[in-house]
Amino acid sequence: METLLRKLGSREIARAAEVFSEMFKDYSAYSEILAPERMEKGRRALFLYEVFAASPFTYVAGEFEGIASVKRPGDKERGGFFLSPCRSIEFLSSVGREGVKKAAEYSRFAAEVSARHYRPDTDCYVKNIGVAESARGKGLLRAMLGELTEGMPVYLETHDENNVAIYRHLGFELVETARFGGAYHFAMRREK
Repeated sequence: METLLRKLGSREIARAAEVFSEMFKDYSAYSEILAPERMEKGRRALFLYEVFAASPFTYVAGEFEGIASVKRPGDKERGGFFLSPCRSIEFLSSVGREGVKKAAEYSRFAAEVSARHYRPDTDCYVKNIGVAESARGKGLLRAMLGELTEGMPVYLETHDENNVAIYRHLGFELVETARFGGAYHFAMRREK
């Protein structure tokens, strides 16, 4: 079977964060975390942190037409993002103190939701997955999920109600709808 994806290189983390930030620019959840004047830089900083942590299990399709951070059983996130004082200062200046506080609140909220539905010993966890606008409608999302999950149970979350229908089409069930402030948080599972 031909592989569609390649592992993200460590020198590509910033680019992946930039691409994810563009893919998710319309998600309402970010307005619950970031002040309007910090939205663009703050979203990029949040994705830089997320992609850095998930880099051991982040994959790219083509020239960033698709990116997927899919944690399989046994995968470990990478630590040490904030060990660099420069990185810490840049993150704080991009997100702001209130943004850091809200991001921590959201992380606790999301962890509580996932604890009810995600089984780390058997499930894949889609941390982030996205398809560039120019590559949508060509089956790339299905192909990336198929290659990375290989028939295992899968858990994911989305904040976009339109994505719920897309994931249902791919065999996922909506297992919980929760609210974080004014944003919806949809938890979904697919058993195989």
